[in-house]
Amino acid sequence: ARTIQTSFLPDDLPQQPGWEVAAYYRAARQVGGDFYDFFQVDEHRWAVVVADVADKGVPAALFMVLSRTLLRAVGLNRHSPLETLRRVNQLLLHDSRSDLFVTVWYGLWDARTGTVQYCSAGHNPPLLVHADGSAELLSARGLALGVLSDIVLNEAEVTLEPGDLLLAYTDGVTDALRADKTEFGVIGLQSTVTSLRKGSAHDIVQGTVHALDRFVEGAPQFDDMTFVVLKRLPAERGARRHPPSPA
Repeated sequence: ARTIQTSFLPDDLPQQPGWEVAAYYRAARQVGGDFYDFFQVDEHRWAVVVADVADKGVPAALFMVLSRTLLRAVGLNRHSPLETLRRVNQLLLHDSRSDLFVTVWYGLWDARTGTVQYCSAGHNPPLLVHADGSAELLSARGLALGVLSDIVLNEAEVTLEPGDLLLAYTDGVTDALRADKTEFGVIGLQSTVTSLRKGSAHDIVQGTVHALDRFVEGAPQFDDMTFVVLKRLPAERGARRHPPSPA
């Protein structure tokens, strides 16, 4: 079951000039309810998904597969995060007879302009860290999918400038506990990612995992952990990695 579930995660991450992308997933049990996804919706835009089913184990894993399938099927035919999540919500309520639900952060990333159009269905707000070290949470109002038929969602847009990075995550990251019941928290995540911001997307992922493991000091993991990093390279680095074609 674990092998089948992990096979649903993307084999290859987007490779776009001037950008780096990395992702991480670790289930609390053999199978879990977290997932992330990337899929191309047109020539220049990619859907970026981070989601968390409100359960653990096999029931969550099955609902995760259903949710992922619907998000892909609907997202490929709609160019608005809000419209996509509304339609997926309708389909989940129609197809599922369980009491499970899923929180979703869904973004449409344009690699040419750096804009990310996004919508949140009750999910943790992603962290946007700027090149200068300042940071903000990309909050957007919305209810989890699979709860009510008439949900209110808000769509927003942000532009990542050179050197900026976006980290979208599930609550297993910020809710990570050590033995004394202290949480890693949003503050812990923000300080960690800010200190790592000049590294590659891969280094940011690995550094964050290391900080989490060091923080919990061997305490058992009680929730799935998933996060993705989308980093726009500084202008000079992007130019070196992707030189212009000769005339």
